[in-house]
Amino acid sequence: MSYFKVYIINGSGGSGKDTFCNLVWTAMDNFDPHSLVHKYYTSAPAKKWASLMGWDEKSKRPMDRRFLCELKDMLDYWDNVTYKYLKEKIEEVLYNYTTFDRKILFLHAREDKDITWIKEYCCKKGIYCKTIKVNRKVLNENSKYGNHADDGVSKSGIAYDYVIDNNGTKVDLTKEVYNNFIYKEDLFQ
Repeated sequence: MSYFKVYIINGSGGSGKDTFCNLVWTAMDNFDPHSLVHKYYTSAPAKKWASLMGWDEKSKRPMDRRFLCELKDMLDYWDNVTYKYLKEKIEEVLYNYTTFDRKILFLHAREDKDITWIKEYCCKKGIYCKTIKVNRKVLNENSKYGNHADDGVSKSGIAYDYVIDNNGTKVDLTKEVYNNFIYKEDLFQ
């Protein structure tokens, strides 16, 4: 059976969002090599502009995170850059890659406004879309990253479809991803 599914994924820095996506990709690749799993970030346009201005892409200091957050805000205020980018990526995966029967798109989004917009856009287009939050207890819920996007993750008003707890080893997370996401979403159909 073929499908296209969009998942909006959120979680504090270091919670395991990329690891989660990689586990799904590995599972899908092992199940059917003709499955496609892509991931994109709402921060990608801001990171691209920041790189042009000399930002070191490997740097994740609080001042870097704040700079990227504020640059993203300005780009969105100026020309809805994040929304245009996400729309392009959703449609790219939806309409291209026609040789793949199963297509999964993970969109990393931290802000409620972005999560809401993506969900509404997918709904209007008739695209399957669910939300995921990855939690990690070792990250102090009261920790501050120095910008509203990161600091707002624990205060999100979104009712997530899936909440994945990443509080142990990678083996524990793998079990959590399979039992509480892959099998529930019936991705191997």
